[in-house]
Amino acid sequence: MRTIVTRVALILERSMNMDLFVTLWSNITISDHPAFALLDLSARRWKRLAVCIPQSCLQALSGTSFIRLQELFVSRPNGDTVVAPVTTFRTASSLRSVAMLSDQTSDSFPLPWSTIETYVCCSFTRADWDCLKNLTALKTLQLRSRKQGTAYNLSELPQITLPTLTSLHVVERCGLDAGIAAKLFKNSSLVLPSLSTLDIHFLRDSTPSFPPSHLLKSLTTLVIRDAMHRVANTGPVLQFLETVAHVKKLVIEGRCGNEFFQGLTVQPGKDAILPNLRLLQLQGHLRHFPDPVLLDFLESRCRKDSDGGGLGAANEEIRDASRCRPVFLEEIDLSEVQLVPQYISRLDDLRQRMRIIYTW
Repeated sequence: MRTIVTRVALILERSMNMDLFVTLWSNITISDHPAFALLDLSARRWKRLAVCIPQSCLQALSGTSFIRLQELFVSRPNGDTVVAPVTTFRTASSLRSVAMLSDQTSDSFPLPWSTIETYVCCSFTRADWDCLKNLTALKTLQLRSRKQGTAYNLSELPQITLPTLTSLHVVERCGLDAGIAAKLFKNSSLVLPSLSTLDIHFLRDSTPSFPPSHLLKSLTTLVIRDAMHRVANTGPVLQFLETVAHVKKLVIEGRCGNEFFQGLTVQPGKDAILPNLRLLQLQGHLRHFPDPVLLDFLESRCRKDSDGGGLGAANEEIRDASRCRPVFLEEIDLSEVQLVPQYISRLDDLRQRMRIIYTW
């Protein structure tokens, strides 16, 4: 114990008045440990705090001292129960980013909600929903439904408008919450007039359900995770992409087969899907590259010559989805794709006309 206290004291002394990034992780109560008390004395310098400790330890911290705290990550050990609200961080007025990584609900963990710009909620109870209206400065929101599913009817939720929110990430965690992102929008429960980034992590064995595109008029970045684990799901994904013509960046995580790239390949005389697409990123699927289908897709989307002629040549954003000429695809990230030494000449030619990120 003396060694730990000595090390903590030495670190605090050498760091002088610098900001501190503190991590506390324990399944048992540590508030009676001398090192805990020593750390607590430095709370005025904490800028980032990540904790997974019993509730009693959180309550033992000096809540009035967090004048620099900007980032807070809170989890709870298995078996630890919530007895009373934790008010430790209620007055942390510099707080900008909060991640509640356990089933700790917002009503049992009061915070200075009006200052928070990034919020991760992993309980998603009715109390958490009602709390969203207090996040008046929120820019980024991540919702992860509880493992057992939401315990309330989404259609009965009161409408909440978040005018400053630009990024929404929704993670489906159980069958009861399949399609939860679409339901929130369809029921007009969540109104996000400034939303530019939508990130949905689907259940692998479910059919993906997307929000109505007319509610996503500001959307420019779309991230789709595990939507096409089943080949039959490719159709619904392509149908949704047809309706969000203003998307410029697309990230696909998980399986995406030939049928997906064939759907995105520009064909003469046909309207292009995602005509404003500039950046495509593939993640989490060991697809062999180069392969003919993916190369055909890239060739249909890139500049044909130095004058910008040929199919797909356009420099200005296309707002009319009925036009079939897309802008150039400027970059494709294949850093997580398995590369094989085939069709090298076609790949080398493409590298002269767009940025291709890959590793051998």
